[in-house]
Amino acid sequence: MPDRALPDIPLPSGWATNVRFAVLHVISLAHYAIAAARGWAANSIGARVRLPKAALETQATLTQ
Repeated sequence: MPDRALPDIPLPSGWATNVRFAVLHVISLAHYAIAAARGWAANSIGARVRLPKAALETQATLTQ
């Protein structure tokens, strides 16, 4: 994981604590699934499965 600060996720303060934790867990699991899928695609033998390097670099620059 990069050494940058994690984004603040504004959740309504009126939500119950367990609902807030559940939402944060869902977001974390989605982040993990995306990272795992991208890692699998980057390490895949098939060129059709691999994401183009230029597309990944473009996305990385946009998210910075």
